[in-house]
Amino acid sequence: MSNNIRDLRLARGLTQVEVASICGVTEVAVRRWEHGEAVPRRRKAVKLAKVLGVSIAALGLSVGGPTKG
Repeated sequence: MSNNIRDLRLARGLTQVEVASICGVTEVAVRRWEHGEAVPRRRKAVKLAKVLGVSIAALGLSVGGPTKG
């Protein structure tokens, strides 16, 4: 999942700061997602998939996780 997020972000020409701003998280959170150190919660995963133009499944994520965050 992590490299996939980075690759998709770069393909869109977006910075970590831009993705963080759109998703409502910090740049550190995006970096942690990309490095596989953390997994976005459900709401953030939905926003992330939308900004990257892919489905949740394409990110290798499940939408059944926590809804807070």
